[in-house]
Amino acid sequence: MLTKPQALIFDMDGTLWDATESYAKIWNLCSAEFGVSQVVSAQILKQYMGKQLEEILFGLFGCSPGFNVHDYIARIRIIEDEKMPLFGGTVYPGVYDGLKKLSRYYKLMAQSNCGPLGLKNFMRYTGTERFFCDSLTFGESPVSKCENITALMSRNNIDNAIYVGDTQGDCDNAHRAGIPFALMTYGFGNCDNPDFTFDNFDELVKYFTQL
Repeated sequence: MLTKPQALIFDMDGTLWDATESYAKIWNLCSAEFGVSQVVSAQILKQYMGKQLEEILFGLFGCSPGFNVHDYIARIRIIEDEKMPLFGGTVYPGVYDGLKKLSRYYKLMAQSNCGPLGLKNFMRYTGTERFFCDSLTFGESPVSKCENITALMSRNNIDNAIYVGDTQGDCDNAHRAGIPFALMTYGFGNCDNPDFTFDNFDELVKYFTQL
């Protein structure tokens, strides 16, 4: 029997919204400044969602991009912080109302491998700030996802949580942090060993509000 969790911790991209079209615009703006002619599409970026910027960069441009990697990453974060509040993303069906309902039953938190303002931009764009009690990004704390999940739980006095995401990496990091993983199958990745599987956000809400 599952012990009712104290908190649900959400991944962002592929779990709460799809902003890959906006990310592609941002990558292409940054690349143009660095003289990179290769155009990145949303479809290509979906293959890298959930990874850290360095991994995405080398996956897209190879090991010898011809420019300073740290300068590129610093610049793309600035462009993202400027543009994401304008570009936004497509929120998955049921997410806004679902988060509102879940926040009555659980502490809701978010953790993502995005830049420092990534989660804040998401929450402001979608009007969901009031549903979350805390959040933490890789940009704020550049350590592994499992360490940031653990840090979120620790600073909120949470012993029992569930991480909600859409990739094998999300699952692996949740398990390393010692908590179960809920897979949202509509997201960007796959997973071999989730503890829960949901095909849409309404299914997740129904399950956890009736637990």
